[in-house]
Amino acid sequence: MMSTEDMVGQRDIVSAEDIMNTEDIMSTENSKYMFDDLQLTPQSMFELEYEIPESRYVKPVYGKVTAKYNIVRNIMLGIIVAEAIALVIFSMDRDRIWNIAFLIILLFLVGITYVVAPILRKKNYKKLHAAGEDRIKYTFFRDHVHLKNPTVEADLMYSTAEFYAENADNLVIVFPFNRGVSVIKSKCSETQLDFLRSIVPVDHQKAIEKKSKRKCTVKIILLAISILVMVLDLAMHIRVSMIMNSYVHTTEYEYTTYSSFVDCVAAGTIEDVVIYEDLYLEYTFTGRGEDERYFTSYEGDMDACIDILERYGVNWEYAK
Repeated sequence: MMSTEDMVGQRDIVSAEDIMNTEDIMSTENSKYMFDDLQLTPQSMFELEYEIPESRYVKPVYGKVTAKYNIVRNIMLGIIVAEAIALVIFSMDRDRIWNIAFLIILLFLVGITYVVAPILRKKNYKKLHAAGEDRIKYTFFRDHVHLKNPTVEADLMYSTAEFYAENADNLVIVFPFNRGVSVIKSKCSETQLDFLRSIVPVDHQKAIEKKSKRKCTVKIILLAISILVMVLDLAMHIRVSMIMNSYVHTTEYEYTTYSSFVDCVAAGTIEDVVIYEDLYLEYTFTGRGEDERYFTSYEGDMDACIDILERYGVNWEYAK
């Protein structure tokens, strides 16, 4: 069962008193009435009995607020995945491993949500269907509903209803302890649907809707911030990549990692460092008994790099 904020319906609600005594409640041909010696029991109102369709198990029912949020979230997650892929493409060697790890984790989480979870829900439905547990019967009374399937039989008091959610096909009323009533709307008359909506007090339903809106707004803001941060990071990587590609095409020197460069500085085998664009460095390596020219990239604070060079007495200069 979905959380309170994730399953909120929005609809004008008719009070139970306005329709409690109307014959319309028992007017749909899709409803099956409860008889006792050919007489309708004094307190029962109407009864529904059917198989809950597979789509109800595989696809949760969301209220209008959450349904709209899900559309926006899916678009934003698509943007984040695209940015993560771009970061892997444009990142430098020392950052690529972390960006690859981030992309793998992101794709794993997206796969769990959008691929694995629906498959597991569908698999669970097949088990329930094979056991006949998707067959449900609801008997609605004035103050409670009696539900029954092959494994569960319970009475749910209307006074404990927490909220309802609906889409074009289903209406779900949520009760405590993850219990609920899932109604196929085509099986009910509009008057019966209004009665079901009226089970949840108007003020309580509106409070749930407001809480859902706040929660969805916060989530969208956090996703937007994530997208902005990744855009800025991606822009920096693209700039560095463009400069580096331009430089690589005009130099004959071999590339080395920055960490190995720093190790060689500490070992005293680096000379004549030239800094370009505060992004990459040319240097002479003397560790093999002859002068060998290399270059490396550095995307951090170049002042920190200069401090290391001066600490070990390495001569350096900015490219002219």
